[in-house]
Amino acid sequence: MSKFDYSIKKQIQNPKKIYCVDNGFVTSLGFRFSQNKGNLLENFVAIELKRMGKEIYYHKENFECDFVIKDKLKIIEAIQVCFDFNEKNEKRELNGLLEAMKKFDLKKGKPRKGEYAKMIADINKAKRILGWKPKRNLGDSVNSLIKWYGTKPRGWKY
Repeated sequence: MSKFDYSIKKQIQNPKKIYCVDNGFVTSLGFRFSQNKGNLLENFVAIELKRMGKEIYYHKENFECDFVIKDKLKIIEAIQVCFDFNEKNEKRELNGLLEAMKKFDLKKGKPRKGEYAKMIADINKAKRILGWKPKRNLGDSVNSLIKWYGTKPRGWKY
């Protein structure tokens, strides 16, 4: 995946990010010392965005935003993927997203003054309004997904 730039020449010259078409390949064939759930989640998002026919790039100036989506001649959305959002990475993750939003004049998703940034996987509204309770947490769900992918050498179309 290319770094977004309005100059095609710069897109070609800049470093690319590489994603695997199936997380099962990454988990069964990849060389690693530990499970990198953040990379697997980012890879999963890249796969899904491509499956949906999105034209995706990444953004990087002072900070990095994992995905920016282009429609026709304009960047229309910025997406930051983070498996474990915490004090150590909060500034980096939010700065990458906010920098991309500012550069491409994106308003959607921008936190309002005094409001904490919302995360896509936030289940608090479902808990509060519907009284819903998850059977397992996000970490357990991703671990289950990783384990499942490891048992599917041909991927999810099994």
